Order: sequence, then C-alpha cells, then structure tokens
Amino acid sequence: MNRRTFTQNSAAAAMATAAGRMNAGQTAGGTGRPNVLFIALDDLNHWVRHLGRNPQVITPNLDRLARRGTTFTRAYCAAPVCNPSWAAVMSGLRPATTGCYDNATDWRPLVSEELTMPSQFRRHGYFVAGAGKLYHGGFDRDSAFDEYMKRGGGPDPKPKGSDGVGGIKFALLDCRDDDLVDYRITDWCISQLQRKQPKPFGGS
Repeated sequence: MNRRTFTQNSAAAAMATAAGRMNAGQTAGGTGRPNVLFIALDDLNHWVRHLGRNPQVITPNLDRLARRGTTFTRAYCAAPVCNPSWAAVMSGLRPATTGCYDNATDWRPLVSEELTMPSQFRRHGYFVAGAGKLYHGGFDRDSAFDEYMKRGGGPDPKPKGSDGVGGIKFALLDCRDDDLVDYRITDWCISQLQRKQPKPFGGS
C-alpha cells in the first residue's frame, strides 16, 4: 500500500501545503522552521493493527508511522460527538470553555478565529491549506486558511440496495476510486504537497 492508497482510505485528510518534499525535520525557505502535515482521521478509535486490539485490520502505513514516532495509548476525545471534539482539537479549548457541547451548535461565535490552529500557523509565517472534514460539516471557517478544499466535487456514489444500519450509513460501493470524495481530496492534497513554496507549510 502506497502513500496515496493509505490517504485515500482515511476518513478525512487535513493537510498543509509543502515547500519541496515532505521529510521528517525538513525546513522550508531557509527559515529553519519545520514543515508540518496534520492528518486527522474521524472515528478511527483503535482500528489500527499496531495497537493490538484488532489484528484483522490491515494498516501497514499507519503501523510504519507509529514505529517512527510516539503512540499515545491513553488519549481521549474532548466530547463524544463530532462538533465539540473538532472545535476542541482545532482551538485547544474544552467544551466547558467554549460552550459547544453538541453537533447543532455553531462553534464559530464561541471561538475567535485568532485562537484556531490554522490562524496560529499563518500568524507565524506559514502557508496553510486544508481539505476534508475539518471542524464539523456546515460550520467551516475557510477564512483561517490560505487555501481550503471542502468536498472535492459532488457527493459519493450511493450503494445499491441496503445502505447499512443506524445513523451512520455504510455499505459496499461498486465504483471507481476516483468517484469518491476522499480520493479527490487526497489527489488535491498530493498536488498541494508537490508545489514549491517560499514559506514553510503548516496547519490542519
């Protein structure tokens, strides 16, 4: 499995554009500051092989990444639903501080733009681009990024017959990889990473 395949299978990818190749410890534009790539995976939980909980899962690239870094085995989400968790990750503020506790609350009036991760990177001279599900759908803040790709075109194809169970639908799809939103987002991210920038890249 190559880098593209791994990222295509991610629930969401958040990225910051590159100045040259992305290597560990690389700096950009002679600034001495490292480039930063932040990949967020929604609802991943312990469904990666290196954690030893689900050996049936095949995640070679995540396992290799884990061997190169540090794995936190006692990490917790700020809230059990998407919106307040995303707001907390991207701002560093807990729901008890922001007042954002559910998916229906617009977090943007509660958290000023200058406090978010992308804004911090931009303030310190980084070029910041993002893609995929950052924050919660409907409450995006594109103005915090230099470039941002939301959905990558039209919606995903629908499965034939049953589309799964419960509030989160899932089912097999008979389509090409490039028919999927995740694929198009990944393709855009790769093109951004291949661009040369005079500034270091960073953000979410």
